[in-house]
Amino acid sequence: MKAYRQVGTYLLLAGFICLFLWQALFTGRCFTPANHLRYMAPWSASKSPFDSPPWNPLFYDSIGQFYPWRQFAATSLRSGTLPLWNPYQFCGSPFAANSQSAILYPGNALYLLLPASIAVGWTAALHMFLAGIFMILLLKYFSLARSACLLGSVAWVFSTWQVSWLHLPTFLDTSCWLPLLLLLTFRLFDRPSFERMAGMGLAVGMTLLAGHLQIALYVLIATFIAALVGLRRAIDRKETVITKPLYAATLFVAALGMGGMLSAPQVLPTLELSRRSHRVSTPNEESYTSYVNYAVSPTALATLFAPDLYGNPSNPDSPYFGQSKGGMYFNYAEGALYTGLVVLLFAGFALCSIKAGRKEPVVFLSALAILALLLAFGTFADRLLYFYLPGFGSSGAPGRALVLWAFAMAALGAIGFDRLLKAKVSLIRPLVISSGILLALGAICQYTGMGLVEQVRDSLHGAKFNWDPQFTRQGALLLLSVGSVALLAHRKERPGWMLTLPLVVLMVDLFATGMNYNPTCRPGEIYHSTALTAYLQDNVGHNRIAPINPGGFPFAGPDCILPPNTALALKLRDVQGYDSLFIGMYKQYLNRLNGRDSSPPEVGNMVFIHNANNPLLAQTGATLCITRNPTGRADERELDGVYVSKIPGATGRAVSTKAGPLQWQEDSVTRVALQGTWGAPGFLVLRDANYPGWKVTVDGHPDKIVMEDGIFRKVNVSAGEHLIKFMFQPDTFRVGLYMMLIALAIATTAGACTLLRRRNHGAA
Repeated sequence: MKAYRQVGTYLLLAGFICLFLWQALFTGRCFTPANHLRYMAPWSASKSPFDSPPWNPLFYDSIGQFYPWRQFAATSLRSGTLPLWNPYQFCGSPFAANSQSAILYPGNALYLLLPASIAVGWTAALHMFLAGIFMILLLKYFSLARSACLLGSVAWVFSTWQVSWLHLPTFLDTSCWLPLLLLLTFRLFDRPSFERMAGMGLAVGMTLLAGHLQIALYVLIATFIAALVGLRRAIDRKETVITKPLYAATLFVAALGMGGMLSAPQVLPTLELSRRSHRVSTPNEESYTSYVNYAVSPTALATLFAPDLYGNPSNPDSPYFGQSKGGMYFNYAEGALYTGLVVLLFAGFALCSIKAGRKEPVVFLSALAILALLLAFGTFADRLLYFYLPGFGSSGAPGRALVLWAFAMAALGAIGFDRLLKAKVSLIRPLVISSGILLALGAICQYTGMGLVEQVRDSLHGAKFNWDPQFTRQGALLLLSVGSVALLAHRKERPGWMLTLPLVVLMVDLFATGMNYNPTCRPGEIYHSTALTAYLQDNVGHNRIAPINPGGFPFAGPDCILPPNTALALKLRDVQGYDSLFIGMYKQYLNRLNGRDSSPPEVGNMVFIHNANNPLLAQTGATLCITRNPTGRADERELDGVYVSKIPGATGRAVSTKAGPLQWQEDSVTRVALQGTWGAPGFLVLRDANYPGWKVTVDGHPDKIVMEDGIFRKVNVSAGEHLIKFMFQPDTFRVGLYMMLIALAIATTAGACTLLRRRNHGAA
C-alpha cells in the first residue's frame, strides 16, 4: 500500500505539470516564444502594429539561441556527426565547447526522437518532473509526511525562479539535480560505500553536462555544505570511529572527481574556449562594481508578498519596471523570489521547530537561503567568489543564486507543514515571525514608493485611489493561507480535505502567478520561410551572408535584420554571432573591420556588422549583404522590406592563388574538402575561423595551417592538382571522451556489484 501511495504522489505531480504546460503538450502549440521574431526582419514585414509582444530579452534567447542550438545538435547527431563545430555563426565557432549546447546530456535525447518544436515542451515537462521527484525523495529522507513532501515539491517546481527561467532550458536542466545531489551526499556520509559514491558521481556528471556552469556551481556549493553537515554528523555518532568519516569524505571527493570525468568531454573544451574567448579578463574593482551593480535590489524582497509588484514582462497592461541594485535595466527572472504565501508561513513554523528535533535540516536550509540572498544582493560573498574563484567573474548576473533560495524556502515550507501535521503547536511564535516578515515587506513597499499610505492620504484630498488588482488576489491568498494553517494547528482530527487545503492554496497561488508567464506559438511561426530567406538559401551557396545592423540590440526591443543565430536555424552561414563564449580573436577581427566595438552596448555576447560599404567586408567570406536602406547597387533587390545586394569585390569563403576554379568536395559541420589545380606554388585561404583542433591534409598528407588576417586558415601548396581537407578533431574532446568512458566503467562496475550483492543476499 505504501508503494502505491508513493506512485500516486508521483502521478499527482505529473498531473500538476501537465496542467501547467497543457498548451505546450496537448494543444499542438510549441513551448517557444517565436512571436519575438516579429521584431526582426524579414518576419517584421508581415506584422501589424499590434502583433509585437512585450519585449523580453530572455524570451528572445529562447528562440534566438536555444532553439537553433537544439535543432542543429539534433540534426547533426541524427546524421551521425558530433556537432563539435558550428559553421554557421562567427565565420565558424566551437559548438560543443559552448557548455549550453549540452550535446552529450542524456536529458536532451527527446530532440533526437521528436521534432524540436515538440521536444522543447516535453523536455521542460520531463525536467520539471525530475525536479519534483528528487525533491520528494530528499524530503522523505528528512522523514516528512507524504503530503508535506508533495507541498515542498510543488513549491520548488513551480516557484517563480523555475518558471521565469523555464524558456532557457539549461537553468532547469541543471537545477533539477540539486535535491538529488543533496540526498546522495547525506546518504553517502550515513553509510559510505563504493556504490553510493558511483551514484553520486553520476549525479554530479549530469549536473555538469546539463549545460549551465554557473547554476552547476551553486548546486555544487550547496552539495559541499551538505557534505560538511554529513561529515559532522558522522563524527558526532558515538558508535563510529574516526576512520569512517574520513572514508566517507574520501568517497565524496572521489564522487566529485568521477562526475568531473563523466562531464569531461563537455567541460574540458569549455575550459579551453574560456581561456581564448571574448570574456577573458582580469578581475578588478571596476569590473566587480559593474558586476554587483546588476545584483538584486533589496527592495525586491517586497515581491515575497506580491510577485508582480514591479509588473510582469508577460503582461502588456503591466510591463515590468524593476531595477537592479545599481538602478539599471533589470529582468523579472533575475530577481524571482516568490515561492508562495503558504510556504512563507510554513517556513516560520520550520524556524520554530529547531527545538523540536528538526535542528539539522532547518539550520542547513536556512544557511542556504541566507547564502543565496547574500550572493543575489551583491554582498561580500560575491567578492570572495569574484576575486578568488577563477572564471567566476565571467559568469552571469548575481541574482541567479536565487536558485538556492527557491529550493531552501520550498524545503523549509515542507518541514513547517510536517510539524503542523505531527504535533499540536502554538500559533503565536510562528505567526509573530511571519507577521514580522510581512510588516517588513510592507515597509519596503512603502520605502520604494509602492506603499498604500500615500495613496490613502492623497485620496482623502480628492486624488483618485488606484488599487492594484494583484493586492486583492494576494490578500485573498494570504487569508486562505492563514486559515489553512490555523485549521491544521488547532484541529485534533484532520480529515483528508484539510490536509490537502494548503496544497490547493499553494497551487492556486503559484499557477495564478506563473501559468501564463511563458508564451507558446504555432509551429508555423518558428522561422517560417519568407521571400528573403528563400532567396538567400537559393543564392548564397557555400559562402556567407552579412546582415547590416548598426542600431544595436536595445532592451526596449530591437529592429534587426536576421539577428545572430537566425542564420543557424536557416542553415545559412553568417558573419555575425551570439554566444556566451566565442573566439576572442574573432571579436578583435570584427572590431578592426567595424572600426569600433562590434558588440552592442546592451549585449556583449553579440557581434554585428555595421557598414555595408566597408571594403573589408569582402574579405569575410560573405557575398551578399542585407540592409535596411538601399545601397544603390545595380543588382540590389527589395525583399520583405529590406534590400539584398552583392558585396563588391567579394571572393567567397575559398580563395586561391595561381589555381583554377576550386571545387567543393565536402562542406559539412566538422569537415571541409576542396580540390583545385595550381599552375605554380601558391596557397589556399579558407575564410573560416581557425581554432585549436583544426587539422589539414594535402593529398592525404598532414600539413600546417597558417593564420590569415589573424583569424582565418591558410595552407601553402605546391604546383599541381591537390585535394585539401580540413578536419576538426580537438584534443580536449578526445581526452574528455576517454575520461568519460572510465567514469562509465566505474558506474557499470558499481551497478554490477550492487546486483551481485542483492542476489547473494536473496540467496542467503
